[in-house]
Amino acid sequence: MKKRENIQTKGIILGSKTLGETDKLLFILTRDHGKIKVIAKGSHKPNSRFAGKVETLNTCTFNLYRGPNSTILTDIEQNDSHRNLRDNLERITNAMIVAKITDELLLEEETTPEVFDLVEETITTLAKTEDRALLITTTFLIKLLDNLGLLPDLKEFKGFHTPITHKYKKLFYYIQANPLKNILKIKLSDEETIELKRLIKDIIETETEKALKIPF
Repeated sequence: MKKRENIQTKGIILGSKTLGETDKLLFILTRDHGKIKVIAKGSHKPNSRFAGKVETLNTCTFNLYRGPNSTILTDIEQNDSHRNLRDNLERITNAMIVAKITDELLLEEETTPEVFDLVEETITTLAKTEDRALLITTTFLIKLLDNLGLLPDLKEFKGFHTPITHKYKKLFYYIQANPLKNILKIKLSDEETIELKRLIKDIIETETEKALKIPF
């Protein structure tokens, strides 16, 4: 049984679902506690003090009460709503892919500070970069798979759908080893970026043995 405690933590809201008529269940990625589920009571009420703050992709500081059976949101300070994301369809679409795949692949309460930093960097970069959203997301996914131990030895990998050519193996290795700011200097055509994305989807579905629940 979990002990009762009050905690404060920084986190990114990966998604949510409605509980009853007025509550929300939040899926939050935190740096200190991994991915956690949090109940935001009354957040669907028009006059809720949580209104506008408990939205997917918001980065916030959360005050939580952790009980034996559930974790309750007691207070929240919004650090960044990443407003620029929401003004551009391509950027918000890619940011939602980042959030949803992170939520899908991470185990609950698996503490992975590196993954938190990666998600935060990716969402921040998407919000301030005019284009190349697909390359940013593709880079994120390769690095996420690497962090989670799901990136296979590409010399041996035989996916369900698509063989990986030498050209794309070199791209994978480069992205795996370099920071995002360097990767954004790569000149890739839209077709090459789309092919990279297709290969990543194949790797995820092969390594997890399940189809992705989101369009990607």
